[in-house]
Amino acid sequence: MSEANVNPTEEEFFYICYQCRLGFQTTWLSFISISSQKTEYTCVKCGTEFASGFKVQKLYFDYCYPHPCEFCEMRFRTSTQLLPHSYLHSGALPFKCPFCEKAFPIISLFNRHQVPKTVHCSKCYKSFIGKFCRARVFDEKDAFICVKCFILY
Repeated sequence: MSEANVNPTEEEFFYICYQCRLGFQTTWLSFISISSQKTEYTCVKCGTEFASGFKVQKLYFDYCYPHPCEFCEMRFRTSTQLLPHSYLHSGALPFKCPFCEKAFPIISLFNRHQVPKTVHCSKCYKSFIGKFCRARVFDEKDAFICVKCFILY
């Protein structure tokens, strides 16, 4: 008769601090509340040591977050989430504002950096909405060209 693994060893668990637990959106991942008198656990996500927090079985955690960062061991659901995080380690941020030179790891943050502003085309004098850097100060001498005139130009 084979024996079942009734009491898994501590090596089969990852430990998560309370703050990092709040960031997990997966509800089916079963977190088990743990506490001790001393600070003896280390959070797998942020690396802080804690006395009260949660543990989760490695098997389920690896299944839910299969993409680990090779530098800090943070884990992600998809490789698409891992890629912008890896830019933070390498410093090679792909989306750069041409005006203020500020760089961003993902396009949505770059788009949030830009603000829409209504300007007038210096060729056809029609107004259009352009996206500009928040740091840009506009002058009345600034000349803008709409897409239609740009193609014809």
